[in-house]
Amino acid sequence: MFPLRAGSHQENRAETHLAKAKRTFVVVSHTHWDREWYSPFEEFRARLVRTMDGLLELLDRDPEYRHFVLDGQTVPLDDYLEIRPDRRADIERLVRDGRLVIGPNYMLADEFLIGGEAHIRNLMTGIRSARKYGGPMMVGYSPDAFGHIMHLPAVLRGFGIDSVLIWRGVGDNVSTSEFRWRAPDGSEVLVLHFPHGYGGLETLPEDREALLKSIENMRSRVEPYATTEYCLVPNGTDHMAAHDGLPRFIKAANEVLEDAELVHGDYPMYVDLVKRALGDRQNELQVVEGEFRNSKRSNVLAGVLSTRIWTKQRYQHCEDLLARYAEPAAAWTHMLRTASLPARPEVSKPALSGVEGERAPQAACQRTASDKGLLRNAWRQLLQNGPHDSVTGCSVDSVYVDVGARFNHAEQAAEAVTFESQRFIAELASPPGDTCVAVFNPENGPRTDFCTLRLPVPEGREPHDLIDANGRCIDVQVIERGHHSPRDGRERIVVGFVAPDVPGYGYKVMRVEYVEREERSGNKEQGEQGTRNREPGPIENEFFRVSADRTAGTLTVEDKTTGASYAGLNRFVDGVLPAGVR
Repeated sequence: MFPLRAGSHQENRAETHLAKAKRTFVVVSHTHWDREWYSPFEEFRARLVRTMDGLLELLDRDPEYRHFVLDGQTVPLDDYLEIRPDRRADIERLVRDGRLVIGPNYMLADEFLIGGEAHIRNLMTGIRSARKYGGPMMVGYSPDAFGHIMHLPAVLRGFGIDSVLIWRGVGDNVSTSEFRWRAPDGSEVLVLHFPHGYGGLETLPEDREALLKSIENMRSRVEPYATTEYCLVPNGTDHMAAHDGLPRFIKAANEVLEDAELVHGDYPMYVDLVKRALGDRQNELQVVEGEFRNSKRSNVLAGVLSTRIWTKQRYQHCEDLLARYAEPAAAWTHMLRTASLPARPEVSKPALSGVEGERAPQAACQRTASDKGLLRNAWRQLLQNGPHDSVTGCSVDSVYVDVGARFNHAEQAAEAVTFESQRFIAELASPPGDTCVAVFNPENGPRTDFCTLRLPVPEGREPHDLIDANGRCIDVQVIERGHHSPRDGRERIVVGFVAPDVPGYGYKVMRVEYVEREERSGNKEQGEQGTRNREPGPIENEFFRVSADRTAGTLTVEDKTTGASYAGLNRFVDGVLPAGVR
């Protein structure tokens, strides 16, 4: 789906080291950048700016410092370039040269607390962003997520990624660094597991004795798990800057090692070396299915699942707004604009601010581009709340002021695009001079449900019915009355009605039938001629459905959330209770 990073430098380096049989430790310089956690975002961004300034200077100054991995995400680059836009050309050059390694994620998500569509948008956004800078690392990377979902291999495979580096959640059922992970749909990726986390070589001793001790400790941590002669040694940890002494450390280590060597690489190089060394043996590796939630070897921090529960609720709400309301509505609108504008510019005129004639198709394309930009920005705002220290609720209180603001921005954009798109469709479908209501169904099957709507009220008149395309009358019920403002005489009311059989991923348009207020009052309250016979039915809202038993005089209440039903309510007993009954 997306091409690998341009160039063959990774393959050339892999070929060089494959010719050697002794143990090779691939040292990968990186940082793990929590965007917000024990400090709020802007405080961490100030630290990020200093870290990136130093990194770019080091990469330009020392050609022996070959690679640095920016935590498998691209949002730190966006954050940095907002402050230092003058460094963009330097970043693009280093990314193209393979020395600054970015992507494929936009951010490092908590996999269990964001939805499936957010997982896909995270990779889409990250890969798209990385390609603008020079190219993504096409290796899956989730070094610190608090466990891993069973569908991650399928998501990665959908983007052409066949390997992933993970840490937390792997249990004792896996004893090697390399194994195959199979999703429920049969998709497989090669896993390269961090047995002790994404650190391991945070300090670089100078003297010989300390150097030997450091190397021995490093070997004892990774060698027992290796299935090939290649072992991964991460050189980095949380918010750590690049070690400018790393090339000297590697040179000194190689001078004292007889049965091993250290090389400075990156994750794509390491993955390529392991794949080539395994060859056909990759098919013999252990196959693991299911999610990774085991905490024996690493803490999966399960308590975050119920911390600041509002963050989880709002994330799901915003994701649903974007994926199930705003984007389908914008897609419908785009198709209707491009299909109807040349033939019916007069119908489209209200939504296009008077644009007509030959300019109408151009204006439609501009409107589509605007919707696309708004939605992409809304997704970015939402994704920025998805990292494993944000949506989880485990950061300091000040972080959640920013988190709440991002939710607000994503929600507002989604609602604005949804409203404008639905209004366009309703206007396009409305006969001239009529007031129409369009009901949209975001589900994939037909749906009958209770709806509420705010309507303007012509003076002296009131909505009486909704009439669908088949002439069927749908009763409306006034729920609330009010005025636009104390100085404005225009009345606005909220009505409720049951919208029947709205098609899946579609909409139904109904005309509002107004009558004189006195006529409606007489018909409804006094039973005058003209009253429609309506079948008695339940009353309901989004939480409960209440139906009446006309024979027993009791109520049955159904909890729509749990499905529980409570019958025989509202029964009154008049008189003396039988003996023994209290």
